[in-house]
Amino acid sequence: MKIYERLGVRRVVNAEAELTRLGGSLMPPPVLQAMREAAESFCDLHDLQRACGERIASLTRNEGAYLCNGAASGLFLATLACIARGDHASVARTPDHGSTGSGAR
Repeated sequence: MKIYERLGVRRVVNAEAELTRLGGSLMPPPVLQAMREAAESFCDLHDLQRACGERIASLTRNEGAYLCNGAASGLFLATLACIARGDHASVARTPDHGSTGSGAR
């Protein structure tokens, strides 16, 4: 029995491309291998985020890149970047509307 069957989740045919609500996308073998290797040890996530951004920027011939999870977070970050216009201090003052209800002041 496979994982979705054990969880009682029905599988679907994804005919709409890489949509987050349909599980994103199937992962090719090199991605699965990289995930297996990464799962063997710990790392500083800030360092990993920076290194991945640098690698993606290099591969796409851009001056910078930032990886995020899903389209909604990408839209949020792009909107925040437009609002901040390079003012990093304004990003730190952005209210946190998370579950804790606390925010940067």
